[in-house]
Amino acid sequence: MLVIGVDAPQGWCCLDVVAGKGTLLGLGNLDEGEEALELTKYIARHRPALVVIERPSEIYTGGRGDDEEAHIRRSVGAGLISTAEVSGELKHACRLANVKWKMTDASEARRCMKVRGRSREEKDRDVARVVGMLIAGWPKRTNTHERDAALAALWGSQ
Repeated sequence: MLVIGVDAPQGWCCLDVVAGKGTLLGLGNLDEGEEALELTKYIARHRPALVVIERPSEIYTGGRGDDEEAHIRRSVGAGLISTAEVSGELKHACRLANVKWKMTDASEARRCMKVRGRSREEKDRDVARVVGMLIAGWPKRTNTHERDAALAALWGSQ
């Protein structure tokens, strides 16, 4: 089953999922201002069985991530608005392409996929471990948004 996971508005992952394990087909970061357009074209071209969109479940007021992710740091309000905008546009794109979609939040996906850890760093490490075990072709270097999108895709395919 072809599944796209989206950590709106930062990252996405496309997997071919069979029996709970995936093969990586596509992965990326979303460019500021072009988020929904990129994925709308991808959805129309590949017609996945499902698109899983992760809604925010935690807010990091000071930003998060390392220097490689500095481009995504923004105010809480701007981040929430961007997430809502991209999520709405992706749901609309799915409707137009007759593709099923569903929403999840990171905590639900982590719980169902048996990700453990108390701190954000521990959770991120465990997400990386789970995703690396369950997805063939997963690259050694990815960011938290790509991994969260992959976890959402795996969760949605169950």
